[in-house]
Amino acid sequence: MSIKIQRIQSREAGPFQKSGGRTRCHIDVPSSVGFSDLENSQMVFRMKANVRDAAGNSTLLPAFIAQPAMAAAGGANVTISEPVSVQGAQALIKNSRCVSDEYGELNSQRDQNVISANLEAYTDYSSCITAKNSFNAGGSMDLDPNETSQLPVGMFLRPARPRAMDAAGSVASGVNAAGIQQNSRAITAEVRCPLKHVDRLADGTRQFPNISAGNITYRIEFEDVRPVMSLGKAFTADLLDSPADGASNNLGSPARPLLYQYDKTDTDAGEIRPSNLQSLPFYVGMPVKVSGTNVTGDKFSTISKITINEADAGGILGGAHVARLELDTPFALATPANAATALKISLNQGKLADGTNPELTTVEYEIEDVFLELHTIQLMPQQIQAAQKALQSLQIPYLEHRLVKKVLNATQDYAETLYLDAGCAGVCVITPPNNGIVSGYDNASHYRFSFDGRNVTNREIEIGPAKTSSGTATAQAGVGRQIHNHFLQKFYGNIGQRLMRFEKPSENYDATFAQLQLNNHAIFPLVTPMVPEDVIAQFQVRSSANMATKEMFYVMMYPRSLNFQKGRLVM
Repeated sequence: MSIKIQRIQSREAGPFQKSGGRTRCHIDVPSSVGFSDLENSQMVFRMKANVRDAAGNSTLLPAFIAQPAMAAAGGANVTISEPVSVQGAQALIKNSRCVSDEYGELNSQRDQNVISANLEAYTDYSSCITAKNSFNAGGSMDLDPNETSQLPVGMFLRPARPRAMDAAGSVASGVNAAGIQQNSRAITAEVRCPLKHVDRLADGTRQFPNISAGNITYRIEFEDVRPVMSLGKAFTADLLDSPADGASNNLGSPARPLLYQYDKTDTDAGEIRPSNLQSLPFYVGMPVKVSGTNVTGDKFSTISKITINEADAGGILGGAHVARLELDTPFALATPANAATALKISLNQGKLADGTNPELTTVEYEIEDVFLELHTIQLMPQQIQAAQKALQSLQIPYLEHRLVKKVLNATQDYAETLYLDAGCAGVCVITPPNNGIVSGYDNASHYRFSFDGRNVTNREIEIGPAKTSSGTATAQAGVGRQIHNHFLQKFYGNIGQRLMRFEKPSENYDATFAQLQLNNHAIFPLVTPMVPEDVIAQFQVRSSANMATKEMFYVMMYPRSLNFQKGRLVM
């Protein structure tokens, strides 16, 4: 047996984009492929990030497939420079259907990007999610540029940075002895997501008999309402004070460049050396804002040249072991003959000088081509005979996600009734803000489920942080949270998955109450008994302050299977 990877392009050509382009595509998989490994098959999007400033001009800023952080539960106060993980490229897919020409619809998913972004946040370690984000354009968003020096730029920007130093230590880019001058550029990248975000059968199925299921069409609808693209994290770095040269040269000019080191010290830890050159956070074409003493207001420009000077020219300010940054628009100092002190440089992401209006810069996706990278199984003659024998009686299990959406009007006490069909393995309630993907608590403090009028627990389950809105410890700090964690473990175990971590509400679990309410992938889990009859379930949640008006996503999990008899699919 061997694996052959086939690339199948969508019927429709791009661009696929949120506004002004297509939002739907179809991919046809013929039955002649025989058998396929759906679990390892991938959707591939050849795409780019369109980052534009307030004037509509393209600008070279890091961008990721991520939800911008929302500072209000109603979906307001979006911070475009605070990306929140949505598990990468899967967030582009809103709805999907898998349809057989011969047997009709096999499975479908509605708002799958909301469901997957929150459910999958618990099923892998933080480090693994970060690595996967690097693979599928979500980016290593947990990296703080101020802590690592290196600025993550994602897959859609090819930065021009110093990469090497010669023995004399004069400059930094191969044979270019004048420094880094070629511009960075926005690029088209191929990003991927598992096929399970289009076809539920792909979640665990390693050998699928396409030959018996007939020609299959995948119908994909891309997200056209919720924001799924975000800029990278904002950061500010301290510059070395620019030396006073007694002349009227503008700051950022070749005669008076901006000087940068990792730390204001003449030790190896702060100096830019060949061993730490890769951590330099700047690139040519980077839009920046400069401020400091002897600088009138904030100055906006773009880095036009980067030179690393290893030779000692008289101390730190003389330019030893520093990056010399030149700007395409140097600016005059308030007193040109004096030094500029307390200099700071930050990534200019379109905010005004007072830090408001982050929406001035926009970022949207543009998909040029859509492919299915299908892993087909090439069988030997004797293996074909064994496969035909297995198809005489075969079951392929999968987990169906059935979605019901309700509306929560602003309130402190909310209750909703659900009707669950027989065989439901679990229910989770997801509460993203309006037009958002990532769920959050939104002031909720306690919840409870009941079946046919009987409570599942003898008291309400406490959630959220072990602090009140005033920052004091709760009466039962940690106790209720343990019960919530226990139900999370039972929920994932009941649907055949492993819980690998709990939600990460902030950089640490000691943040203020307000910091722990949004953008944390919070879910409310219910483990249902596998009863053979329909049941009525009720969900209740209350909060210390009004929860904002928003949609409530009730996701019901049903174990299902495709059955094959005598080599044919039985519906």
